[in-house]
Amino acid sequence: MTLQQRLAQEFVDAQKARIGAEQLIERIYPETRDPRMFLGVLEMLAKAVRLAASAVLKAEFVRRKIDLGESAFENLDTFFTHYGGKFGISRVEQECLKELLVMHKVHVQSTCEFVVKGKIAMMDDEGNVVRIGLKGVRKFLRVTTKLLRSTQESFRGGF
Repeated sequence: MTLQQRLAQEFVDAQKARIGAEQLIERIYPETRDPRMFLGVLEMLAKAVRLAASAVLKAEFVRRKIDLGESAFENLDTFFTHYGGKFGISRVEQECLKELLVMHKVHVQSTCEFVVKGKIAMMDDEGNVVRIGLKGVRKFLRVTTKLLRSTQESFRGGF
């Protein structure tokens, strides 16, 4: 498998994760009204963002336009700093995507998650409670969809 095929596969996998999240929000959640679905949505959308960012950074690295860092966090920061605007993602939308990734991290590291008034509440390392509801996951879905659409269009155009 060539590098271009691997990068294309990362975009396909990112799109599959986004579609899975959309299915949870738009089809399954209305039937179940179970806010625990939002955790699955967070996982899928975070995966989609990481895969899209990874494919862009790998392509730019091969073209020798950037150097990649040692950590995934450092590389995601490079993606948002250097490429967010290139793909038509506003500062507000970039902050939304960063918030999605932080919420996902809180979910992964959380020792306590519970449902409160139709929202999922998660306790972070410092004992703070972070909540996410339907409005929040829909916002994350909208911005992730925009990111995937614009990065894939750029990728098809050869960056």
